[in-house]
Amino acid sequence: MVLVEDVQRLTATFERQDFRHGIGLSTSVPPVYAEGRTVGYRLLVKTTRPRRMPLEIFVYQRKTLPGANAYVDEFYAVASITDLSFYPVGAPDPQTEQPFFRLGYVDLTFRSPSLLLDAVKSVTREVGELVWSLEYNYELLGSRSALVGNIDN
Repeated sequence: MVLVEDVQRLTATFERQDFRHGIGLSTSVPPVYAEGRTVGYRLLVKTTRPRRMPLEIFVYQRKTLPGANAYVDEFYAVASITDLSFYPVGAPDPQTEQPFFRLGYVDLTFRSPSLLLDAVKSVTREVGELVWSLEYNYELLGSRSALVGNIDN
C-alpha cells in the first residue's frame, strides 16, 4: 500500500479565487506501508504560504510529566479564530496559567495507515473550516448603536 498517493488525493487543492484568506498545507508521510513490518506511521503537516492569516494554526497543550521537572507538548486541535488571537506562538505564556500555544506544524504517529488517513482528512477539513470562518468574519455588515445612561450633559 502506498500512503503517499492516498494522502495526495485527500489533500487535493481547493482554491477559491474570491477568498481573501488561505494557507497551504505540506503533508509528509512514509512512502510505503509494509504489511506486518511497519509498526508506526508518521504524519507531518506544515503550513505554507499564508494569506491574511498566521502560519501558526495548530494548537498544542503543554503537559507537565508526573514526578518529573519536565513536560511534553501535545497537539490539541486546529485553531479557531478565537484561538488565533488568544494563544501565543511558540510556547505558553509564562504570565498566565494557560498551557496552550500555537505552532505552524503538527507531527503525529499512528498505529495504522487508516488512522493516519483519517487524521489527514480531519486536519484538512478543520483547516478549511478555519479559512471559511476567517473569510466570513472579514466583513461586518450593518451596525447598531446603544445608549447607556445619560449622555446629555
